[in-house]
Amino acid sequence: KIDRIYKEAGFSKDRSAYERKTYLIDITPPIEELHKGLSKKWRENLRRSQRGLLEVYEGTSSDLYDRFIELYKVMHKRKQFIDYVDIFEFKRIQEQLRDDIKLHIMVCKYNGIPVSSLVWSAVGNTGVPIFSATGNEGRKLRGSYLLRWRMLERLKEQNKEYIDQGGVNKIRNPGGYQFKKGMGGEE
Repeated sequence: KIDRIYKEAGFSKDRSAYERKTYLIDITPPIEELHKGLSKKWRENLRRSQRGLLEVYEGTSSDLYDRFIELYKVMHKRKQFIDYVDIFEFKRIQEQLRDDIKLHIMVCKYNGIPVSSLVWSAVGNTGVPIFSATGNEGRKLRGSYLLRWRMLERLKEQNKEYIDQGGVNKIRNPGGYQFKKGMGGEE
């Protein structure tokens, strides 16, 4: 259906770009059913993250976005990936958006120190994670699992129907692929 809409609008696939896919999660079923739909490993990592060691702060403030930037820099240094987007441009955009359409930011803290973060948006009936970042300690504490699950809960509270996990590529980013696949949904 989406391919048809794009084609009718005059768009075509750029064959020179590497293929990226996504996982689309229908979040309309009850939360218990969604929890059962998680892979065994994903459920275990979520349980580990929910042991009460992490505090989650949420909102749309520049301060929370700054915590995300700090973690992003740590993660970028560790992974040394190529940046395709300008996180600072998104901060400038965020500061200019109306409150009702600002990006939602979550930051996990352990002993008062930010360890994981997630920046997401909800437009129409779909939530989309825009950025995530995890510091070295956040990896051990499984902060990303807690934040993704919290995002799912918030989207359900807003009566959204889907989460679009964003680009996944099994070859170029096997860890990201497994993380997103483990949350369930249709490729």
